[in-house]
Amino acid sequence: KFCGSYVKATGRQEGKTVENLCPVVNNTSGSVVGYKYIDFRRLSKASNPSLEIGIVPEGVDGTITVYAGSRKIAEFAVNASMGQRQTEMTVPCMSLHGLHGKQPVYFTFNSPEKGRSICEFDWFRFAQK
Repeated sequence: KFCGSYVKATGRQEGKTVENLCPVVNNTSGSVVGYKYIDFRRLSKASNPSLEIGIVPEGVDGTITVYAGSRKIAEFAVNASMGQRQTEMTVPCMSLHGLHGKQPVYFTFNSPEKGRSICEFDWFRFAQK
């Protein structure tokens, strides 16, 4: 039975390089994953900011909403048909103008299927064009 999000300690070896990943797993509907603090000084001036994210979908339809502080800055769907493999996505951010300094970033997970994990959450980064 899933009990909500938690960090899974793991290591992945590809060739001679060992990549230390600590994915957040069991992201069921209602789960919240937070990171503090992300510096938005440069991003608040970007004209087309985006969020790049690495996930492994787990065969469940759902939505991930992203907040900086209390402001909603992005939202995207994870579909059951995406396949259960490493997936990289680029999601446009809503305007980041007015975000100053360091802000906590929260990812909320929602799905009509309660108790089933939407995805494994591997990494994220903000980008500007």
